[in-house]
Amino acid sequence: MREMIRLYFEHAGLEVLQAADGRSGLEIALRERPDLVLMDLGLPGLDGFTLARAIRAEDPECRMRLVAMSGYAREQLGDRAEPGLVDRWLLKPVMPDVLLQLVRHG
Repeated sequence: MREMIRLYFEHAGLEVLQAADGRSGLEIALRERPDLVLMDLGLPGLDGFTLARAIRAEDPECRMRLVAMSGYAREQLGDRAEPGLVDRWLLKPVMPDVLLQLVRHG
C-alpha cells in the first residue's frame, strides 16, 4: 500500500519521503520537517500513536499536519485516539484520489 501511494503521489508531482516503520518515520519527519505525515496506526516498532505523540512533542507549534489511517474507526480506538493527536483520522481502505485531495487541500 505504501509503495502504491508513493507512486501515485509522485505521478501527481508531489515529493514523497517514506519509511517502513515508526522509528524510521520519526527520524525522517524530524529531520525533513514535511508539510504532512501520513501514517498507519499499526506501524511496526513504534506504532502510529507513539509516532504522533513524539512528533507533537518535537514540533509543539504543530507545523506538520498529521494524518492517521486505520482499519478501525476513531471511536473504536478509545482513549488512544486522544483529541489533537492527529489532524485527520482516515478509515481504511482510503482511495488514492481521496488522499491526494487531502494532501493538496487539507
